[in-house]
Amino acid sequence: MKIIFFSLGNVTINFTRPLTEGKCQVIDGGGIIEDEPTDSDGDSISDEIETKQADTDGDEIPDYLDLDSDGDGIPDRAEADPMTNDTPMDTDGDSKPDYKDLDSDNDSIPDAEEGTEDQDGDGLPNYRDLDSDGDLIPDAVETNKDGDRDGIPNFLDLDSDDDGIPDSIETAIDSDSDGTPNFLDLDSDGDSILDSVERVQIGGDPRISKMGRPTDTDHDGIPDFLDLDTDNDGLVDTLEGSVDSDGDGAGNWRDWDSDNDLIPDSIELNVDTDHDNVPDRLDVDADDDGLADRIEGIPDWRLFNCTGACPNLDPPAPLDTDGDTILDSDEGTSDIGTNTNKAYILPRGWMNVL
Repeated sequence: MKIIFFSLGNVTINFTRPLTEGKCQVIDGGGIIEDEPTDSDGDSISDEIETKQADTDGDEIPDYLDLDSDGDGIPDRAEADPMTNDTPMDTDGDSKPDYKDLDSDNDSIPDAEEGTEDQDGDGLPNYRDLDSDGDLIPDAVETNKDGDRDGIPNFLDLDSDDDGIPDSIETAIDSDSDGTPNFLDLDSDGDSILDSVERVQIGGDPRISKMGRPTDTDHDGIPDFLDLDTDNDGLVDTLEGSVDSDGDGAGNWRDWDSDNDLIPDSIELNVDTDHDNVPDRLDVDADDDGLADRIEGIPDWRLFNCTGACPNLDPPAPLDTDGDTILDSDEGTSDIGTNTNKAYILPRGWMNVL
């Protein structure tokens, strides 16, 4: 509204509202003129910028009178700040100021959903923050889906798959190339052992570690949830599995001696000496001679002793480790006289003394 008063002599005029300070000027002829208000809705954006014709959200309230011009639930006053040379903020530089932009940071998540909270405390409200939860994975990658269905969208969730390993550690890499990034993948290395299982320390300790890193059993710098051979025994985790065959608290994929026969899995490997469908690494009597491998030791636990050629027979040839024509299974482990070596053991420079 323009208020114009021309003096017509000694006349007193009572105005219905105070004149705006700094917006009035005296004109020639003895009159006063007040300019139109430049910010009708008081949102810090001038009417000249908002214009009387624009109605961004189609709510039949023109932008210059609308406190939320784009209808995203965030007041124009907040979206316009900080102003640069009287120009409202345009976070993503798309030539559409934030107060008219439904996705101010162009991360494909609507401002109405991101809101004005500052989830990661970095000084940027979520609707302007490209990484709202500060996990080093862009919101545009995490999206507003809820991977673990915990009611927290991925872009605000520090553990999007709820496997106990922070997204910031898992990252958006897809280690097993299954089309699911690690931060959403329940088995990041594709070894059929869940990340939530692999992160736990041997013995069942649910903590990640004192250093805040997932467990790295073989200390090779690759955490178990990404390591295809967690115990570095030459046998892939998919083969060993998470079963604890010897009940020592360490699943086979982490156990250097899965059958607890004192012979490392890295030596026994996946060979099945006695063809009983139990690989030596899990077989407590690999040569099926009735004597436990932990008693026979290396190399006798799978040694074939035959006259002449000794083919890999099926079933295997009976074993006579010390070559005295008495089978190991018949000799047993009894001592003979004062000899401290067991009867079945062939004397060698490095024989297994019990």
